[in-house]
Amino acid sequence: MSVRIHQLAKDTGFKNEALLHLLKNRSYEVKSASSTVDNTTADKLREDFKLRAPIVETETHVEPPSQLRSSDNEEAGKPKSL
Repeated sequence: MSVRIHQLAKDTGFKNEALLHLLKNRSYEVKSASSTVDNTTADKLREDFKLRAPIVETETHVEPPSQLRSSDNEEAGKPKSL
């Protein structure tokens, strides 16, 4: 059985064009995202790219700015005297 390039790109996190370019540089005969590679090759590529996968940072919690004091709120609407 074989695996289409577009599925392999999805599995590895690559864009179709980037994976096609990489495979062509590795002398695979692929023309489009609908081209296929054999299962052994696909498994090897998945393993290679899994090791190189970027580390995804988790979102950090950011505290909202502190609330203005009520006295600051009351003064905010008043024009400043000279």
